[in-house]
Amino acid sequence: KFMTKFISLTLTAVLILAAAGCSSKDQGSPSGDGTGETVNESSEEGKIINVGVTDSLGGLNPFVIDQTEINKYAVGLMFLPLMELDKDMNFQGMLADSITTEDNMNFVVHIDEKATWSDGTPVTAEDVEYTVRRLASPVVNNTTLMLYAFEGTSEEGFVEEGAESMAGVQVIDEKTVQFTSKYPMALTTFENTYARYIHTLPKKVLEQLSEEELLTSDWFNKPDVVSGPFFVTDFDNDHYISYEANADYWKGAPKIDKLNIRIIDASQVYAGLQSGEIDITHHTMTAIPQEDYESIEALENVEAVYGSPITNQSAFIQTANITDARVRQALVYAIDRQKLVDELLKGH
Repeated sequence: KFMTKFISLTLTAVLILAAAGCSSKDQGSPSGDGTGETVNESSEEGKIINVGVTDSLGGLNPFVIDQTEINKYAVGLMFLPLMELDKDMNFQGMLADSITTEDNMNFVVHIDEKATWSDGTPVTAEDVEYTVRRLASPVVNNTTLMLYAFEGTSEEGFVEEGAESMAGVQVIDEKTVQFTSKYPMALTTFENTYARYIHTLPKKVLEQLSEEELLTSDWFNKPDVVSGPFFVTDFDNDHYISYEANADYWKGAPKIDKLNIRIIDASQVYAGLQSGEIDITHHTMTAIPQEDYESIEALENVEAVYGSPITNQSAFIQTANITDARVRQALVYAIDRQKLVDELLKGH
């Protein structure tokens, strides 16, 4: 099961990636009336970017959310993952500066020596261990990270309630933590399935909370200690999230002063890009209507970018009903892939 995300990187099915360039004028942050509409602000507010998405938001609590791209992105602006993919699909360090393995069973994660929380204290291996152990709690009951792959967890990926340790995640020193899997997995699989999706949280802030309280604490809606480039300033689960730059970000102050994620209907994507109310959108978080692609490409204030495929489309066949492998193969071979590329994806 945990191979799914890795496979999505290696398949060659072509999907359209669309991103709009920033508009020439800055836009204001969403108003607090729940409409998600923008209001004009003066240039003194600095550079403001509006990201348009159509996916629903699951919240800002890493213990509760599932691992959809919008949730991962929204949380990752505050709490860095260990690794992330760059534009060329290569892994680059975020909170970690290296992940190594000699046997594809033990994965040694080294936290960047410069990594600090926004209050100036260092991000440590204990923060990583605490986060993963609590994610594996049956009280938290979040199965989307598939932690069953690691030692010390049940088939469902849980440790015992209130566990003070987890065999598969061991602190080596202040900046080094080791993950131990139950069976071999490629380093790329570990990086793409776990390192990109574990958002380390500050143990010193949260260890005072019970496992039950971790699910409902208001702290996650406006955390005051972060490792990432932004703080949340306003939040409406159905309409928008507003962020402001973390000036003390340990990788360097962001070049964007404010950032808004605006949740819109798919029918509003074109109009939002045309008017400049949306500066950028991305197909992993936005269901852009296929019939709008050519119109969006034609906008003078928009740059449409077609990149390398980063996901795939799958068709599942019920083998209990179609038992003959030759029939299943025939169904697969009958798909006119070139027609899909030429007519649906317009040659991309």
